[in-house]
Amino acid sequence: MNRREFIRNTSLAAEFPSNPFSAAFAKVDAAVAAKQDYETKEVQKLFRGGRRDKRCANSRKQRDEHGTNYGSD
Repeated sequence: MNRREFIRNTSLAAEFPSNPFSAAFAKVDAAVAAKQDYETKEVQKLFRGGRRDKRCANSRKQRDEHGTNYGSD
């Protein structure tokens, strides 16, 4: 394998999964996830007017009965 092939076929992220940037990126990922969770809940409150939609409640009940859960409610 020549130098160009080596560079083209080498993934530094795969070779070094833990690196000096890992902690910083983990903090950013956690902050983004927390913000998205907060915003999702706020948007749902806005569209539902602060009360639960009967159709959503029925949907949650059906998911619980069938043991499927595609997100947190």
